[in-house]
Amino acid sequence: MTNASPRDEREALRWASLLCGMEIGAGSGLYSAGRQVLAWAALHPIFASETFSEALPDLPEACSTLRFREETEGLDCTLEALRRICNDLRADRAGFIQAMAQVSQEFLQDPSRLAQWKDRMAGRAHLVGWLPAFERSFAYLRRSFVTPVAAVEEIRDDLFAAASEPHRFLDSVARQDFDDAFLAFKQGYAAYYCSAHEDAVHIIGNQGKMESRLDFVALRNLEMLSGLEFADGRFLNRVREIGKWMQSRQCDLPVLEILERQPRCYCNFNPEVSGRLAGSVEQMNEAIRQGIDHFRSILRRCKMLIIQELKNLGTDDQHSRQIAALLAHGQMVPLKQQSVDILNAILQKHAGAFRAQASGLKQKQPQ
Repeated sequence: MTNASPRDEREALRWASLLCGMEIGAGSGLYSAGRQVLAWAALHPIFASETFSEALPDLPEACSTLRFREETEGLDCTLEALRRICNDLRADRAGFIQAMAQVSQEFLQDPSRLAQWKDRMAGRAHLVGWLPAFERSFAYLRRSFVTPVAAVEEIRDDLFAAASEPHRFLDSVARQDFDDAFLAFKQGYAAYYCSAHEDAVHIIGNQGKMESRLDFVALRNLEMLSGLEFADGRFLNRVREIGKWMQSRQCDLPVLEILERQPRCYCNFNPEVSGRLAGSVEQMNEAIRQGIDHFRSILRRCKMLIIQELKNLGTDDQHSRQIAALLAHGQMVPLKQQSVDILNAILQKHAGAFRAQASGLKQKQPQ
């Protein structure tokens, strides 16, 4: 100590102050400064707590990287080195200036390295408690569906990039950044998923939505035409099959609450392949259109016969106009049951002619 220069003393006191996070002065001598360092080390939780290797025996899979292990092992090595320096100082195997010089060398004379080490060591307990939440967040990301929302996918990419460098989570700021970004991702993802879920699996039970998509007038006409004597029931059956399939996939679960815990509803709705559900109503409309066109084509083939029978029966104008619209090529009008009953009476009277036309048209249609 007696050979130490004033500069060496100043450096030793500076590093002691940096290490302890408080001013270490030489007013009572360098020996007293060394005692202050030892008193600080004896009470500080960094020196009393476990090493990283002891606190983190089982890492989440996402954190089991060589870089993470190297970083935590480096932090542990530094802790052991500081413990050894303090022990030597306490046992008088090293003087204060020598001990602080060793501290300086441990951090490559860079005070920022010391500050980072202290932050990481102080956050050790928080990291241990944070890792299970990170593991759940990472699993949520991996199981979530890709969305067409650019902002959501940008956050997803950032989160996966952060998770690919788990050693950065040793810093508290990086952990907080990940948590904040995951919350933003989860909110954007849930908004998209809920909207897609609502649009696809809340159709049949939503009268307004069904009325806006399904041609109920045409469906009623198809149902009535399917009751004709010669009727081919496959068109109406197709509509009903689609309706039953949609009904089996309807879901009224509280999806927003479920998305707090997992990235998909319990009904396992997948927005990436929801096109079939979203297009089911259009498929029903198309089957209805094909069915009505089929029946109108058959009736048109016997148009003159039907018109003559209407005259013979003295059918009133209201029902004659409905049947005439059915036989024409323009817009259909809503059919009344009595109009269908009149047609059925004609069909029964000329059953052979109508069945022949129905059979011939069916054979011409592609199977």
